[in-house]
Amino acid sequence: RSTSVSDSRKLECPVCGTKGRHVGVVTLRALLVPGAQTRVDQERDYLFCGAADCGITYFHSVTGTTFHTSELVVPVFQKEDLPTRVICYCFGYTVADIEKERADDASQAVENAIAQACREGKHRCESTNPQGSCCLGNIAQVAGRVAPEEADVADRLPAARIDNGRKGAIAAVCAFLA
Repeated sequence: RSTSVSDSRKLECPVCGTKGRHVGVVTLRALLVPGAQTRVDQERDYLFCGAADCGITYFHSVTGTTFHTSELVVPVFQKEDLPTRVICYCFGYTVADIEKERADDASQAVENAIAQACREGKHRCESTNPQGSCCLGNIAQVAGRVAPEEADVADRLPAARIDNGRKGAIAAVCAFLA
């Protein structure tokens, strides 16, 4: 199916124009401060804006609803630049952990540990990660193995597009990256 120009604009952040990634309501419910949760429409999925220089984290293209980064209970990896920022919200790994491992031995032990935990069903990506999906693409980017535009593996997997990042798609991403 071809996408019209107006359809593709519906996927763009209303502030910065970055193409958004689908996230389920469960992500917003888990990560928005209580006052912002009252604006979440339970019947709709939202889009995640990962642009570092944009203050919007979630938006809905039809209703025009937006949620500012300050309305989340956790910092957003893509919108921070400190080495101490969390990259794996399920298991608490930071960018500094990845960079240290890369400098020490490039063993990918952190990635392997996360992938193993995902295979065992121990991940909570949808409810802990603001992007609503697995962090392994971001980790590969930080480790220098993929370019930023390739880090979003979830959008290249059919299951992730169908499930909008829900549990089955998250497991598919983890399995794909493992």
